[in-house]
Amino acid sequence: MIFGKIRNSSDKLFLLAIFAAGLGIAQYLVVVRSRIELSPPVVLPEEGLSIRLPVSVGWQSQSKWTFDPREGGSYILAQFAVPSHQANLFCGIRPYSETDGTIQERLTRRAAFHKAQIVQVGERKLRNIQMNWVLAVREQSTFGMFYGVGMAGDDQVIELEVTSPTDADLARRIFMTVADGLRYKPKPPPPDPKNVAKRLNESSGAGELVLAAGSSN
Repeated sequence: MIFGKIRNSSDKLFLLAIFAAGLGIAQYLVVVRSRIELSPPVVLPEEGLSIRLPVSVGWQSQSKWTFDPREGGSYILAQFAVPSHQANLFCGIRPYSETDGTIQERLTRRAAFHKAQIVQVGERKLRNIQMNWVLAVREQSTFGMFYGVGMAGDDQVIELEVTSPTDADLARRIFMTVADGLRYKPKPPPPDPKNVAKRLNESSGAGELVLAAGSSN
């Protein structure tokens, strides 16, 4: 009888553990597959760029851009971590360099850096940004990388990268959601000194005409 009661108790504990595990998995699936909520725009005023970062459960995001003196540009990071799933997000803007090569070369090099093979390519028209992107995965692995690069104006490169060691589809969802929140407003060109001087001279000449007309009395 004693052994029977112990066995019944063990069975109940086992069933309870299974139920708790199932509940945890269900909760995890809700977190991972639910809609990704985004923060208010995080603005980089000197470049006219802003990004909205994920703020859903499991996310830790930077609250401001960080300047990188080596690249001469700025970047911002975010990380996602729940049981069995992780993802990392990087967005940066920096001056264009001749060593960057073409956009296609940049995309290919980035995939090679992660030792991944490109399986899908595409384009995405953002606010004043034409971004080309690739999906790269590793063979016999759950690793996935979504990487996009585009030009901001004539001399700035914008990069957006999302990697996930556990779920390529999760990386895709994060990339597409965050990309839609990217905004870039080109800075107005500095005034041409010659045009400024011309306008000042014209304004000064008009003033002299008015003064001359008033002094005829």
